[in-house]
Amino acid sequence: MFEISGFDTAGVVGLKRLSLAAALKKARELVEDGGWDAQVVDPTWRVHTPLEAQAAWSWRWAGSAAASSRAR
Repeated sequence: MFEISGFDTAGVVGLKRLSLAAALKKARELVEDGGWDAQVVDPTWRVHTPLEAQAAWSWRWAGSAAASSRAR
């Protein structure tokens, strides 16, 4: 289970998701909706942030764009 924590205008937010991808998506949504200090803790107690996921997604997207331009 992946635990999401952070803050919004109502106070502390605590949620759980079954996968890291789903938890990071929810943490990113929390920040996009005006929340702050969102983080995900995995079952091994490693802490992940929405920015970490964004960086990984940007890297994957750039790699796929480069691969598709080579295919042309």
